[in-house]
Amino acid sequence: MDILSIVSVFYNDGVVIDSLEIAPHSRRLPNPQRRYVNLCDIMIAFAVLYGFENFGDSFIGLEPKTGLRRHYIRKYKAQPMGVLYGIDPIVTSKLVRLYYI
Repeated sequence: MDILSIVSVFYNDGVVIDSLEIAPHSRRLPNPQRRYVNLCDIMIAFAVLYGFENFGDSFIGLEPKTGLRRHYIRKYKAQPMGVLYGIDPIVTSKLVRLYYI
C-alpha cells in the first residue's frame, strides 16, 4: 500500500490548504507512466467538500510553494491575497462536480 497524496487543511475565514503533497511516483513520471493523475485536483475538491460539510464554507486558500505560484494562477485562476492565493470558486465547483458528484 502506498500513500498517494496528503493534504493538511485548517479553517481561518475559509479552508486553507496548508500543505498538499503528491507522492513522487505520481508526480514526476511522464503522464503515460504515472499510476494516478490529477491528484492535486482531487485533493483541492476534497478540501472544498470538507469546508462545506464542516463549516458551511467552500472558499479555498492555498499557501503555494514559490515555484508553484504561476501554475496555480494559470490552472486554478488563483488570486494573491497576502500570503494566501484564493482559488476561483467557479474552478473549485467544477472540480467537485468532476470528482465527487
